[in-house]
Amino acid sequence: SVFWGNVSLIFYYVFLALARFDPIVFIIAAIFAGIQLALYWTAFHIYFAELTDDGSQGKELSLNSSIGAIASIGAPAFGGLIIGFFGYYAVFIVISLLMVLAMIPLKNLPKQNDKVPLDILKTISMLSPKKELRSLMAFSGMGISQTTAEVFWPVFVLPILAGVTGIGLMGSLIALFGSVSAICVGYL
Repeated sequence: SVFWGNVSLIFYYVFLALARFDPIVFIIAAIFAGIQLALYWTAFHIYFAELTDDGSQGKELSLNSSIGAIASIGAPAFGGLIIGFFGYYAVFIVISLLMVLAMIPLKNLPKQNDKVPLDILKTISMLSPKKELRSLMAFSGMGISQTTAEVFWPVFVLPILAGVTGIGLMGSLIALFGSVSAICVGYL
């Protein structure tokens, strides 16, 4: 499911690149984005919840998000440079190629029985507001931060900074500080 979620993400970026020819393609891209969200993140969160130690889940979540954030510190600057020199079409193609490369290890891993038993009713009954309040607050903050970073922030800052390259460099700095703070919060 994680593998097919990544495949859907590649199609999402390909359709975004093709949207310059016909805006209706944005709808197809949105469909693939929804498929990616359903396949990838559902499987990811189920495995993460089942395979982490409850006593140190905060540290493990912090480490997990920080590794991804640290790995992508240069991505906004890199993307901004690609857009600045070659345009948006090129950045979507580069992202798609990088995703294909990233999927090669997933397909070549040895097969294992990775089915996780899940009882939806039991899971829902275990979600008590008192027990999960800290997680709810953390994930709500992550969602707000992600939406702001991906949608609103670039729209408002584009006129202020020197185009997409400036936004990319600023994004890299923000990712650096975000990674450091995520590591620190996870160990509180």
